[in-house]
Amino acid sequence: MSQPVKVGVVGVGHMGKEHARIYAESAKAELVGVYDLDPHTAKKIAEKCRTRVFAHLEEMVNQVEAVSVVTPTITHLASAEPFLRKGRHVLVEKPIAMDTKEAREMVNLAEKNGAKLAVGHVERFNPVLAALEERLGRPRFIEAHRLSPYPGRSTDIGVVMDLMIHDLEIILHLVRSPVASVDAVGVPVLSKAEDIANARIRFQNGCVANITTSRISPEKLRKIRVFQDDAYLSLDYMKQEGEIYKRVDGKITRDKIPVMKGEPLKNQLEEFLDNVRHDTDPRVAGSHGFEALQLASQICGQMTPIGVKRQGGIEGARVYFVAGEASGDRLAADLLRALKKNHPDLRAFGVGGPMLKAAGQEQSLDLAKHAVVGLTDVLKQLPKFLKFFREVKHEIAEVNPDVVILVDYPGFNLRLAKALHRGPDRRTVVYYVSPQVWAWKAGRAKTMEKILERLLVIFPFEVEWFARYAPQLKTKWVGHPLADRWMEQNHGGRKDEVPCVALLPGSRPKEIARHWPILLETAQKIAHEQRNVRFISLATDHEMRQKLEEEWGKHPMSGVSLDILSGQSLTQLTRCTMAIVASGTATLECAMAGLPMLVIYKASW
Repeated sequence: MSQPVKVGVVGVGHMGKEHARIYAESAKAELVGVYDLDPHTAKKIAEKCRTRVFAHLEEMVNQVEAVSVVTPTITHLASAEPFLRKGRHVLVEKPIAMDTKEAREMVNLAEKNGAKLAVGHVERFNPVLAALEERLGRPRFIEAHRLSPYPGRSTDIGVVMDLMIHDLEIILHLVRSPVASVDAVGVPVLSKAEDIANARIRFQNGCVANITTSRISPEKLRKIRVFQDDAYLSLDYMKQEGEIYKRVDGKITRDKIPVMKGEPLKNQLEEFLDNVRHDTDPRVAGSHGFEALQLASQICGQMTPIGVKRQGGIEGARVYFVAGEASGDRLAADLLRALKKNHPDLRAFGVGGPMLKAAGQEQSLDLAKHAVVGLTDVLKQLPKFLKFFREVKHEIAEVNPDVVILVDYPGFNLRLAKALHRGPDRRTVVYYVSPQVWAWKAGRAKTMEKILERLLVIFPFEVEWFARYAPQLKTKWVGHPLADRWMEQNHGGRKDEVPCVALLPGSRPKEIARHWPILLETAQKIAHEQRNVRFISLATDHEMRQKLEEEWGKHPMSGVSLDILSGQSLTQLTRCTMAIVASGTATLECAMAGLPMLVIYKASW
């Protein structure tokens, strides 16, 4: 018999604690430990399962053979990536990722590093499905209903990604034919995304599937009905019961389908452990999760909100965001999520980065990739920026938004605000995160007063300053999102026993190019003089992480312990002894973490 698999659980909330329980009870597993952003929750589950708590993900990577990732969907890639890169086997809860790009990246990482990637479509392990497959012929029509009361969790995604995706994966598995067409409707009721949805899918082999999903139903219901040439099968996932209707001698007969009852999640995790122990393929591999996500994304893209009249192809309120840097992308994403809570039918368009896209922006241009610093850089890329400028103005005219929200990035955004103010169709323009006019070029305040409808500021003193220098400009303090994130992420983390230095070069491509080689050289010198020191760097997204790793690869550094991490930057900073940081948002993060810092910046000549 194979040795037990050394396994960990990342995220021990509502579902994650069940993963930990099952692993702790299984003879096939050795639950090495758990990790959660909330150390109190992690400690509670660890004590119950008689295992340890990992303070940081990178500690767990080197201790496990396999891991369950049971975190919010938006963090699936960031949580699974360090394990997949090390060739550790991963079971990630459904949906596999926020979008198909991230899902494809996870699948590629698993293939490249010889890791098994399983996706938690737990209904595939329900004994009811096995009973169905035994009697399955050629499906002609499939009807699925999945209803539940409002969960109060997983509301970062809509009901299609939360619940319907289970049925989509099953139906793809049963029909085994390419999708020909999709029609879908949905409506948000209690959350920012759709809470009720219906999709009608036609397959190339002629089969039709009709799927209804709701998370605001007073009662739970999980049923699937399959109609084929010789029979009609009706199965209840919850009761684990089934019936089969057949035509015999001109009459309809009705028989019970015998079902061996069991716990689907336990079946799933036990099989995942067997996949690892015996080197077999997962029943629901990453490729299957990708296909289900692809179909779910198609449904979301086709979805017409119920009861909302289309106007020029755009439903409900329309907002156009322009965020041109990584810091602005994060701020705008927080604002968009907050807006959608109060205006679920709102549609957001425009310019931004990966965080805005994940929050629901329909994105045409990632201006964050082209952020520059210094006069010479601007002059070099002036033709490109003029082209961007024209494209953004043209798209705003096409989208015809109710409001344009410009986020930070004053060099571009103040010029855009002026152009929109002067244009034939004057736009309502709101500026979020004021340029630091109180520090330099105070005269810009008067210009802002003329061209902006409203200014949303993140420091309280700015309201009084603008009341003095631009009294006609409606200015409102809305608080600093970083403070909210600090309250969410910081739980009084402990310092690492080994001195740890954070190397933070900034997020712009030019900043990375100029600062990162210098920081790596500095780390080499520090490590040479002080042997027991380690280094970390924090990436805002996967692309930044790749850039940092590529440059690191060009600078072979013996004796230097460096981890490049992503996500939860505030949590990571509380571990450190000091930071070497490029001037910017990161300096505020270091200050909030109480971290001594050396602030640097290198501009062009």
